[in-house]
Amino acid sequence: MWLKSFRIRNYKSFCDSQMHSLAPKRNVIVGTNNSGKSALLEALSLKYSNHPHKTAARKVGFPLPLESEIEFEFSVTGVELRRFLLTFGGALIIPCPVNGVRDPHSATNWLNSALAREEITFLLRRRGATFEAARYPAFDVFARTPGACFGIQVNANQAEENFKFTGFTSAQSDFAPALGGPVSDLVYFFNAERLAIAQCAVGPSYDLRSNAGNLAEVLQNLQALPFRFQEFMGLVNYVLPDIKQVGAANISSQQVEVRVSSYGPTLGRDDLFVSLKECGTGVGQVLAILYVLVASRNSRVIIIDEPNSFLHPGAVRRLLDVVRRYDRHQFIISTHSPDVISASDPEQIILTRWVENQTVVEASKQDQVTAARAAIAEVGARLSDVFGADHILWVEGATEERCFPYIIQHLLRPSLIGTAILGVPATGDLHGRRKKLVLDIYRKLSASSVLLPVALAFLFDRERLTDDEVAAASKESGGLLEFIPRYCFENYLISVPAITEVLNAEEAERSEVTQDEVSAWLAENAERKSYLPPEAPKYGTPEWHRKVDAASLLGDLFWELRTVAYSKVKHSFDLTRIICDKSRDEFSELLELIQKLLPEEKGN
Repeated sequence: MWLKSFRIRNYKSFCDSQMHSLAPKRNVIVGTNNSGKSALLEALSLKYSNHPHKTAARKVGFPLPLESEIEFEFSVTGVELRRFLLTFGGALIIPCPVNGVRDPHSATNWLNSALAREEITFLLRRRGATFEAARYPAFDVFARTPGACFGIQVNANQAEENFKFTGFTSAQSDFAPALGGPVSDLVYFFNAERLAIAQCAVGPSYDLRSNAGNLAEVLQNLQALPFRFQEFMGLVNYVLPDIKQVGAANISSQQVEVRVSSYGPTLGRDDLFVSLKECGTGVGQVLAILYVLVASRNSRVIIIDEPNSFLHPGAVRRLLDVVRRYDRHQFIISTHSPDVISASDPEQIILTRWVENQTVVEASKQDQVTAARAAIAEVGARLSDVFGADHILWVEGATEERCFPYIIQHLLRPSLIGTAILGVPATGDLHGRRKKLVLDIYRKLSASSVLLPVALAFLFDRERLTDDEVAAASKESGGLLEFIPRYCFENYLISVPAITEVLNAEEAERSEVTQDEVSAWLAENAERKSYLPPEAPKYGTPEWHRKVDAASLLGDLFWELRTVAYSKVKHSFDLTRIICDKSRDEFSELLELIQKLLPEEKGN
């Protein structure tokens, strides 16, 4: 069984989520704190309590609607549906299409045909605590189009595992209420709360209840199946390496308890086992999750709220590795962690956002997720670099990635909350034969996506580009590609006092230098042909400051004056910090450009 779609109305932060689909295997839900992630998971568990949505839009004196509601579509195989029907027993009413079902023989054939299908889809609604058909029919195994329908009355014979036709009815089916409860029992919801599952009554069941309350019972019975229990223990040892043994033992004739040990079975020491209730919060959740994966004959829906909140990061990664292997089950996982997103390899990502005092849901399909992750990788970034940001300003490389935030926060605004500044490696491709390919990647990164924040711009070194080439590149990128007014960022760092201070802070073979020595070196070497274009502007002129290859110049200056290798990231940042503190006007031209690219501060 798997949940195909959902629509939440009048529940906690949800006024109306609208209908959204879910992937059959792995879904990840992301969003800021208090954006509605947990409320969404509670609704999908199908066991929520009424909790009407509160809004100031409702006039004073008008009562809130009393019932919360979720409309959900789910799919089962014919085998699973047969098991459901036999579990109900007694008289049932099953809605079906009118066409072709006119007599007991055709009705029986239709039902047998339905139960032989690989997938049967139902659309139900839970209103308050009651399950009902969301629209009639509750299911149509041949088509999902509206049509005239009626009910087939049957009796389920559990002993003979068959159904007997007893008549037709036009009643609004009792089937939906009968099916809703068992379906909800196949949805498991795990969060950071400590589960009271260490002990329970002895019993014969292998089916873990949706609240995991009978974990001790089912583990005790699983022990009687050596191969299956060995599979379970292999997963436990993998996810939680410190737990070497898990067992379920009677503490009385009627009660059984889950116990764990950090020692291997070769010691034969039963006294080294401790009760599950003495273990950390996450241990019980992991044991229950792994039991469902191993012991469930058919697919289940497993909802995990913030696994990184009750498990060590290493355990989370190993658990999600297991999740990917047992993909006959459907997983719905919420997280704040980009590592969880990467490790789970989701088919779909769902974003919850708080908009105008209610939760809004946005979904990204598998092809969009795949394309977004590929685009991030192609520019050398990681998901963790962009996850959680509202906007990204892409810059030339690691030097600008470190220096630009410092300049902005010290000279322009105190906060960059919501905006990430990230360096893009190998931007030289923008000026070569691969320019079109690289620009296509940047367009993907700037497209709307649940995973990726909006790209503000791509701000790169101008180098030797002509005005016409700058204009063409900007046009081809849809206005996203911008260039700083000078050859490279280091052109803003040619400050004699700052260079002198940074040089003298380094341990070097040569003695410290003075500002006069730095000035003299520049006067003698600043017009080397290797630093300048053919027209070779004079040192000290505005044109020289714009066109000189300052990165190469600084590399030679550092080496020739003090035998220090110029580190672009480290030394450029040191120069940036000193200039911000002592001669901030050096950055006025750059700040004017950045100011236009950044989003307005909230509240302005």
